[in-house]
Amino acid sequence: MNRRTLLIALVLFSLASGAAMIIIGAVVDMALNGILIGFGVFMLVVSAALLYYTSRLNVAGGTSSKQSKNTDANGEVDLEKGAANAVEQQLLEERLQSLYTFKILILGAGESGKSTVIKQLKLVHNTKLSPAQLTEDGNNLHQNIIDCFSAVCQAAKRFGVSLEDEQDEKTVSALSRYTGPRIPVELAVELKHLYENPKFQEVYARRAEYWVLDAFSYYMKNFERIVAPDFQPSEEDSLMARVRTTGIVVSELESKVVKVNPDDPASIKFQIVDVGGQRNERKKWMHCFDDVKAVLFVASLAGYNQVMYEDNAMNRMTEDLMLFEEMTKKDIFANTPFFLFLNKKDLFEVMIRDKPLSNALFPEFKGGDDVHASIAYIEQEFRKRLPPKKDVLVQAVTSVWRRDIKAAFEEVKKSLIEKNKDAVAAEMKKIKAEMKK
Repeated sequence: MNRRTLLIALVLFSLASGAAMIIIGAVVDMALNGILIGFGVFMLVVSAALLYYTSRLNVAGGTSSKQSKNTDANGEVDLEKGAANAVEQQLLEERLQSLYTFKILILGAGESGKSTVIKQLKLVHNTKLSPAQLTEDGNNLHQNIIDCFSAVCQAAKRFGVSLEDEQDEKTVSALSRYTGPRIPVELAVELKHLYENPKFQEVYARRAEYWVLDAFSYYMKNFERIVAPDFQPSEEDSLMARVRTTGIVVSELESKVVKVNPDDPASIKFQIVDVGGQRNERKKWMHCFDDVKAVLFVASLAGYNQVMYEDNAMNRMTEDLMLFEEMTKKDIFANTPFFLFLNKKDLFEVMIRDKPLSNALFPEFKGGDDVHASIAYIEQEFRKRLPPKKDVLVQAVTSVWRRDIKAAFEEVKKSLIEKNKDAVAAEMKKIKAEMKK
């Protein structure tokens, strides 16, 4: 029995008792009738008091019940509101981080070294090559060696040069039967013998007239180590492995920054988008043009005296210049900053001694075999193809040298932050205002 029920019973009892005593005291002729009537009146007063208290308890109980319901309702509303605020806060924080996420599109013709630049950038940003990747690169190095030997032998046939060695002729036939993934020991011995054939070297010396991988000399310098049965490539070997990019490859990188202002981020993120450079891959480029914060164009300095893989009649640098002009003049990139890496500087420095620019692609060049003058001239050839009022940050690099790529990309990073500073500040002010609501 609760308190309210007990009080109602007491009220009824008091009323009944008081009324009975008053009736008895008034009707019956007794000496105590005055006392009975007085006590009856008292009981009525008590019942009235109890009735008043009960009514107050009901009011309080009703109010308390309503307050409890309101509290529960308000609690649910507060929880929902808190959850909504948390989601909104997270979205605002993601927008804030997106201000410091830069999508960089890497473009360039085939053999320019784009994939090597990306590999090096991963190493610079502490993304180690996995054992599986190294094993795959080891297999690719073996295939690269086969491809180079095949290219030289095909050129020998085209030039009408005979190897004049029966054993080497058999080795040439064996090249077409190679299925990988690693070169057998017997074939490795035969390839070494073929490489030392004077006629083979005669054709290799004419490599400016046909396609062959730039790294062929590296492969042969390290030939015994690479073809060893237990060969596991180093990071340098991995950088020298050539795999033609097909499709679209996106690499996520994160770079720590030193905070100067309280609003500066702890890190900057980069989405590096690599697309195949061969002609048949370029139709896929347009799918990557949206939301690009910068374009990094990679061109090979060595291309001034080399031909394309797809077309032995087309000079590689001529293709680079045409492609650069086409990309910089696209409307979608009108306000997009461009960066130009003139790659393979190490190879260029060797080539220029034997074949100055004036003896190859640029007969009007007067700088002889001066490396700095030659690079400056090539830089101007690219700048000539820029649309009016558009500029480009140019850096000569060797992509297999980590220090080169680290320093060059640092300049890219600084430039991007500076170019986006005002836009970031305006957007950050807007986001902060929304976060205070």
